[in-house]
Amino acid sequence: MIHRAMRIRWLSILALAAMLLLGLVSSASAQERAVIPDTNVGRWSFLIGTFLPLAIAAVNRQRWTSQAKGLMTFMISTAAAAGTSYFTGDFSGEDLVTSFLIVLVSATVTYTVFWKPSGIAPAVESATG
Repeated sequence: MIHRAMRIRWLSILALAAMLLLGLVSSASAQERAVIPDTNVGRWSFLIGTFLPLAIAAVNRQRWTSQAKGLMTFMISTAAAAGTSYFTGDFSGEDLVTSFLIVLVSATVTYTVFWKPSGIAPAVESATG
Protein backbone atom coordinates (compact mmCIF):
# COMPACT_ATOMS: atom_id res chain seq x y z
CA MET A 1 0.00 0.00 0.00
CA ILE A 2 2.83 2.39 0.87
CA HIS A 3 4.73 1.48 -2.30
CA ARG A 4 1.63 2.14 -4.39
CA ALA A 5 1.17 5.59 -2.80
CA MET A 6 4.83 6.43 -3.42
CA ARG A 7 4.52 5.27 -7.03
CA ILE A 8 1.44 7.46 -7.54
CA ARG A 9 3.24 10.47 -6.03
CA TRP A 10 6.25 10.03 -8.30
CA LEU A 11 4.05 9.57 -11.35
CA SER A 12 2.19 12.75 -10.42
CA ILE A 13 5.46 14.65 -10.07
CA LEU A 14 6.73 13.34 -13.40
CA ALA A 15 3.44 14.20 -15.12
CA LEU A 16 3.50 17.73 -13.70
CA ALA A 17 7.13 18.19 -14.74
CA ALA A 18 6.37 16.90 -18.24
CA MET A 19 3.41 19.27 -18.60
CA LEU A 20 5.52 22.21 -17.47
CA LEU A 21 8.38 21.24 -19.77
CA LEU A 22 6.08 20.84 -22.76
CA GLY A 23 4.45 24.15 -21.95
CA LEU A 24 7.82 25.91 -21.80
CA VAL A 25 9.24 24.27 -24.91
CA SER A 26 6.28 24.79 -27.22
CA SER A 27 4.99 28.14 -26.06
CA ALA A 28 3.52 29.08 -29.44
CA SER A 29 1.24 26.05 -29.62
CA ALA A 30 0.58 26.21 -25.88
CA GLN A 31 -1.09 29.59 -26.24
CA GLU A 32 -3.76 28.06 -28.43
CA ARG A 33 -4.52 25.14 -26.10
CA ALA A 34 -3.14 26.39 -22.79
CA VAL A 35 -4.14 24.74 -19.56
CA ILE A 36 -2.27 27.37 -17.57
CA PRO A 37 -2.51 30.74 -19.29
CA ASP A 38 0.73 32.07 -20.71
CA THR A 39 0.46 35.38 -18.88
CA ASN A 40 2.17 36.96 -15.90
CA VAL A 41 -0.84 36.24 -13.70
CA GLY A 42 -0.69 32.54 -14.62
CA ARG A 43 3.02 32.25 -13.94
CA TRP A 44 2.89 34.15 -10.67
CA SER A 45 -0.21 32.26 -9.53
CA PHE A 46 1.55 28.94 -10.09
CA LEU A 47 4.66 30.11 -8.24
CA ILE A 48 2.65 31.52 -5.32
CA GLY A 49 0.52 28.37 -5.14
CA THR A 50 3.62 26.17 -5.01
CA PHE A 51 4.93 27.81 -1.84
CA LEU A 52 1.57 28.78 -0.32
CA PRO A 53 1.23 25.52 1.69
CA LEU A 54 4.05 26.72 3.95
CA ALA A 55 2.11 29.89 4.81
CA ILE A 56 -1.07 27.86 5.28
CA ALA A 57 0.78 25.46 7.60
CA ALA A 58 1.94 28.44 9.68
CA VAL A 59 -1.67 29.58 10.13
CA ASN A 60 -3.33 26.17 10.62
CA ARG A 61 -3.41 24.58 14.05
CA GLN A 62 -3.06 20.85 14.67
CA ARG A 63 -6.19 20.69 16.84
CA TRP A 64 -8.42 22.09 14.05
CA THR A 65 -10.70 19.78 12.13
CA SER A 66 -9.90 18.98 8.51
CA GLN A 67 -12.90 21.09 7.45
CA ALA A 68 -11.50 24.12 9.28
CA LYS A 69 -8.09 23.57 7.69
CA GLY A 70 -9.73 23.28 4.26
CA LEU A 71 -11.67 26.50 4.81
CA MET A 72 -8.47 28.26 5.85
CA THR A 73 -6.75 26.96 2.68
CA PHE A 74 -9.65 28.28 0.60
CA MET A 75 -9.54 31.71 2.26
CA ILE A 76 -5.75 32.10 2.02
CA SER A 77 -5.81 30.95 -1.62
CA THR A 78 -8.49 33.54 -2.38
CA ALA A 79 -6.40 36.30 -0.80
CA ALA A 80 -3.24 35.14 -2.58
CA ALA A 81 -5.04 35.04 -5.93
CA ALA A 82 -6.46 38.53 -5.41
CA GLY A 83 -3.02 39.85 -4.50
CA THR A 84 -1.40 38.11 -7.44
CA SER A 85 -3.97 39.48 -9.88
CA TYR A 86 -3.71 42.97 -8.45
CA PHE A 87 0.09 43.16 -8.46
CA THR A 88 0.42 41.73 -11.98
CA GLY A 89 -2.01 44.37 -13.24
CA ASP A 90 -4.68 41.87 -14.35
CA PHE A 91 -7.32 42.50 -11.70
CA SER A 92 -10.37 41.69 -13.79
CA GLY A 93 -13.03 39.07 -13.21
CA GLU A 94 -11.71 36.45 -15.58
CA ASP A 95 -8.07 36.82 -14.51
CA LEU A 96 -9.04 36.73 -10.85
CA VAL A 97 -10.92 33.46 -11.27
CA THR A 98 -8.07 32.00 -13.32
CA SER A 99 -5.55 33.05 -10.70
CA PHE A 100 -7.67 31.58 -7.92
CA LEU A 101 -7.98 28.23 -9.67
CA ILE A 102 -4.26 28.04 -10.43
CA VAL A 103 -3.29 29.00 -6.87
CA LEU A 104 -5.73 26.58 -5.25
CA VAL A 105 -4.86 23.62 -7.46
CA SER A 106 -1.10 24.13 -7.33
CA ALA A 107 -1.19 24.64 -3.54
CA THR A 108 -3.25 21.49 -3.04
CA VAL A 109 -1.13 19.37 -5.37
CA THR A 110 2.24 20.52 -4.04
CA TYR A 111 1.06 20.06 -0.45
CA THR A 112 -0.12 16.51 -1.17
CA VAL A 113 2.82 15.51 -3.35
CA PHE A 114 5.75 17.35 -1.76
CA TRP A 115 5.26 19.43 1.38
CA LYS A 116 3.34 16.88 3.47
CA PRO A 117 5.34 13.73 2.56
CA SER A 118 8.65 15.56 3.06
CA GLY A 119 7.57 16.51 6.59
CA ILE A 120 8.22 20.21 6.04
CA ALA A 121 4.61 21.45 6.25
CA PRO A 122 3.76 19.31 9.32
CA ALA A 123 6.93 20.57 11.02
CA VAL A 124 5.94 24.19 10.30
CA GLU A 125 2.42 23.49 11.58
CA SER A 126 3.66 21.92 14.82
CA ALA A 127 6.26 24.65 15.36
CA THR A 128 3.71 27.45 15.05
CA GLY A 129 1.04 25.95 17.22
